[in-house]
Amino acid sequence: TPNVYVAYVTLRDGEIKFRKDNLWTENYGDDGADGTLESNGANIAVTAGTYKITVNMGDLTWSMEDYSWGLVGSATPNGWDGPDFKMQYNSYQDNWKAVATLGDGEMKFRFNDDWGLNYGDTGGDGSLEVNGGNIPISAGHYIVTMDLNNLTFEIEEVDVWGLVGDATANGWDGPNQKFVPDFGINEGFYYIQGAVLTAGEIKVRQNDAWGVNYGDNGNDGTMELNGANIPVSAGTYNITLNFTVEPPTISIYPWQ
Repeated sequence: TPNVYVAYVTLRDGEIKFRKDNLWTENYGDDGADGTLESNGANIAVTAGTYKITVNMGDLTWSMEDYSWGLVGSATPNGWDGPDFKMQYNSYQDNWKAVATLGDGEMKFRFNDDWGLNYGDTGGDGSLEVNGGNIPISAGHYIVTMDLNNLTFEIEEVDVWGLVGDATANGWDGPNQKFVPDFGINEGFYYIQGAVLTAGEIKVRQNDAWGVNYGDNGNDGTMELNGANIPVSAGTYNITLNFTVEPPTISIYPWQ
């Protein structure tokens, strides 16, 4: 739609504005908190959550609504009660994806952690139906893709990279916090955005196991197989793995 922009984002408590080309030369806020945009207008207060944000530069209006898709079921970490394992919007293919470690069981897709809108697969043929049948899962590591344009899904078993250590929520035993591949544009790059860490150490390992793991012997951003633990201070970080170079690298940036 001309002049209409949409973002699917997870935000924390704070404020936002809309700006062009990562510059403050042209930016918009909302002076009256009434859904209309003003040039150089006031910051917009936001409560932490996952949202669909729509900006119409034709009539200078904007809107924000709760919006998330997730995996729910006995095969998922939080079972049938949730909260659901969140999927991420992939703008390059216009679909939703999740990197997930699943157990033996069943799952479905649902909207906003609520049964009001959910999809299953009644025929076991990879097509989605509203209130459809539960989808059987065997334990493993997967990329799960949901295509709402064609009402189809795919569950592909893959090797996944995760963050492990006493600085992470689940410690050295895991399960690890999973990195998300850069779907569709930068093959070999993996990301975690907003990793909340305590003071301690971390490493990167594959498939929640120690068979393949990376540390950083020189603490210089290059990773070595079975390398040294990586020290971190308490904080919230964006972390990038680059496996397109040898040795691979890790970048850890505070989320300001």
